[in-house]
Amino acid sequence: MTGILKRVTTDSLWLAESENGLISIPLSNVSKLEVSAGQRAQTLKGLAIGTGIGFGAGLLFGVTMCTVGGKDCYLETGGTGLAFGVLGAGVGLVIGTIAGASSSTDVWEEVTFRDLRVSVSASGLALRMPI
Repeated sequence: MTGILKRVTTDSLWLAESENGLISIPLSNVSKLEVSAGQRAQTLKGLAIGTGIGFGAGLLFGVTMCTVGGKDCYLETGGTGLAFGVLGAGVGLVIGTIAGASSSTDVWEEVTFRDLRVSVSASGLALRMPI
Protein backbone atom coordinates (compact mmCIF):
# COMPACT_ATOMS: atom_id res chain seq x y z
CA MET A 1 0.00 0.00 0.00
CA THR A 2 1.31 3.44 -0.90
CA GLY A 3 0.04 6.78 0.33
CA ILE A 4 0.87 10.14 1.87
CA LEU A 5 1.18 10.16 5.66
CA LYS A 6 -1.22 12.65 7.15
CA ARG A 7 -1.28 11.77 10.85
CA VAL A 8 0.05 9.28 13.41
CA THR A 9 -1.83 8.48 16.59
CA THR A 10 -0.87 6.11 19.38
CA ASP A 11 -2.57 3.20 17.63
CA SER A 12 -2.87 4.05 13.92
CA LEU A 13 -1.49 5.74 10.81
CA TRP A 14 -3.67 7.93 8.64
CA LEU A 15 -2.79 7.82 4.94
CA ALA A 16 -4.16 9.74 1.99
CA GLU A 17 -4.43 7.12 -0.73
CA SER A 18 -5.31 7.87 -4.35
CA GLU A 19 -8.06 5.22 -4.62
CA ASN A 20 -9.69 5.23 -1.16
CA GLY A 21 -9.08 8.75 0.13
CA LEU A 22 -8.06 9.13 3.78
CA ILE A 23 -7.74 5.75 5.51
CA SER A 24 -6.76 4.65 9.00
CA ILE A 25 -4.39 1.70 9.41
CA PRO A 26 -3.88 0.10 12.83
CA LEU A 27 -0.19 0.12 13.81
CA SER A 28 -0.55 -3.54 14.81
CA ASN A 29 -1.13 -4.37 11.11
CA VAL A 30 2.00 -2.57 9.92
CA SER A 31 5.05 -4.79 9.58
CA LYS A 32 7.34 -2.40 7.69
CA LEU A 33 7.44 1.28 6.69
CA GLU A 34 9.38 2.80 3.81
CA VAL A 35 9.74 6.44 2.80
CA SER A 36 10.19 7.58 -0.78
CA ALA A 37 13.74 8.78 -1.48
CA GLY A 38 12.90 9.94 -5.01
CA GLN A 39 13.85 8.41 -8.33
CA ARG A 40 17.19 7.31 -9.71
CA ALA A 41 18.26 6.82 -13.33
CA GLN A 42 19.33 3.35 -14.45
CA THR A 43 22.42 4.59 -16.37
CA LEU A 44 24.94 2.01 -15.10
CA LYS A 45 22.49 -0.85 -15.48
CA GLY A 46 21.77 0.20 -19.08
CA LEU A 47 25.49 0.55 -19.80
CA ALA A 48 26.24 -2.95 -18.48
CA ILE A 49 23.34 -4.64 -20.27
CA GLY A 50 24.00 -2.79 -23.55
CA THR A 51 27.71 -3.58 -23.50
CA GLY A 52 27.10 -7.26 -22.78
CA ILE A 53 24.44 -7.69 -25.44
CA GLY A 54 26.48 -5.70 -27.98
CA PHE A 55 29.59 -7.78 -27.34
CA GLY A 56 27.69 -11.05 -27.59
CA ALA A 57 25.91 -10.04 -30.81
CA GLY A 58 29.12 -8.75 -32.39
CA LEU A 59 31.04 -11.89 -31.41
CA LEU A 60 28.33 -14.13 -32.84
CA PHE A 61 28.19 -12.08 -36.05
CA GLY A 62 31.99 -12.13 -36.50
CA VAL A 63 32.34 -15.86 -35.90
CA THR A 64 29.37 -16.66 -38.16
CA MET A 65 30.64 -14.40 -40.92
CA CYS A 66 34.02 -16.14 -41.02
CA THR A 67 32.64 -19.64 -40.62
CA VAL A 68 29.99 -19.30 -43.34
CA GLY A 69 31.70 -16.89 -45.76
CA GLY A 70 35.32 -17.60 -44.99
CA LYS A 71 36.75 -15.80 -48.02
CA ASP A 72 36.71 -12.24 -46.70
CA CYS A 73 38.17 -12.94 -43.23
CA TYR A 74 41.50 -11.21 -42.68
CA LEU A 75 41.81 -12.68 -39.22
CA GLU A 76 41.10 -16.19 -38.04
CA THR A 77 37.55 -16.91 -36.95
CA GLY A 78 38.26 -16.14 -33.28
CA GLY A 79 40.04 -12.87 -34.09
CA THR A 80 37.25 -11.65 -36.34
CA GLY A 81 34.65 -12.62 -33.76
CA LEU A 82 36.58 -10.74 -31.06
CA ALA A 83 36.98 -7.65 -33.27
CA PHE A 84 33.25 -7.55 -34.03
CA GLY A 85 32.52 -8.27 -30.36
CA VAL A 86 34.50 -5.19 -29.31
CA LEU A 87 32.77 -3.10 -31.98
CA GLY A 88 29.36 -4.40 -30.86
CA ALA A 89 30.24 -3.68 -27.22
CA GLY A 90 30.98 -0.06 -28.11
CA VAL A 91 27.68 0.36 -29.93
CA GLY A 92 25.81 -1.42 -27.12
CA LEU A 93 27.52 0.75 -24.51
CA VAL A 94 26.25 3.93 -26.16
CA ILE A 95 22.72 2.64 -26.76
CA GLY A 96 22.47 1.05 -23.29
CA THR A 97 23.74 4.18 -21.54
CA ILE A 98 21.19 6.36 -23.33
CA ALA A 99 18.36 3.91 -22.59
CA GLY A 100 19.39 3.59 -18.94
CA ALA A 101 19.70 7.33 -18.44
CA SER A 102 16.21 7.88 -19.85
CA SER A 103 14.57 5.34 -17.53
CA SER A 104 14.27 5.63 -13.77
CA THR A 105 13.06 3.65 -10.78
CA ASP A 106 11.59 4.63 -7.42
CA VAL A 107 13.92 4.35 -4.43
CA TRP A 108 12.47 3.50 -1.01
CA GLU A 109 14.25 3.57 2.36
CA GLU A 110 13.05 1.74 5.44
CA VAL A 111 11.87 3.85 8.40
CA THR A 112 11.49 2.60 11.94
CA PHE A 113 8.51 3.56 14.09
CA ARG A 114 10.87 5.52 16.36
CA ASP A 115 12.06 7.61 13.37
CA LEU A 116 8.48 8.04 12.20
CA ARG A 117 7.27 9.41 15.52
CA VAL A 118 10.10 11.96 15.58
CA SER A 119 9.53 13.21 12.03
CA VAL A 120 5.77 12.97 11.78
CA SER A 121 5.26 16.72 12.06
CA ALA A 122 6.42 17.04 8.44
CA SER A 123 3.13 16.60 6.57
CA GLY A 124 3.16 14.99 3.16
CA LEU A 125 5.70 12.24 3.83
CA ALA A 126 5.20 9.50 1.21
CA LEU A 127 5.16 5.99 2.64
CA ARG A 128 4.91 2.46 1.28
CA MET A 129 4.09 -0.46 3.52
CA PRO A 130 3.21 -4.14 3.08
CA ILE A 131 0.09 -5.11 4.98
